[in-house]
Amino acid sequence: PPMMSTRLHTEEVPKFDIVVSEVMDLWCLGEGIIPTMRHAHKKLLAPNGVLLPGKLRVYVQPLELSLWREVEEGNQVDLQPLSQRFRSKFSALRIDQFPHRYLTKEPILAMEIDL
Repeated sequence: PPMMSTRLHTEEVPKFDIVVSEVMDLWCLGEGIIPTMRHAHKKLLAPNGVLLPGKLRVYVQPLELSLWREVEEGNQVDLQPLSQRFRSKFSALRIDQFPHRYLTKEPILAMEIDL
């Protein structure tokens, strides 16, 4: 039955040839993917078995985002102090909904982690 791998009593469970997990979130590093997959690899996967996903790759692409440009230019006002108050660490933002310019032609591999 489906359950968290950390709740299994691994001494009672045979090792598997393949372990598949769907723990991806928007940022790939949330929901405890690294400890979850490493635990599954150590406790549930048979020697020479396959872990899916087995690798995590994070790509970045720098861009210039102009959230306030049109409002500021049209009304001759500076909204930067306002935007400073509403910063969050992560934000699910649809880039295509705002004026923007990519600073690189292609995304750049920023991090690769074997799970």
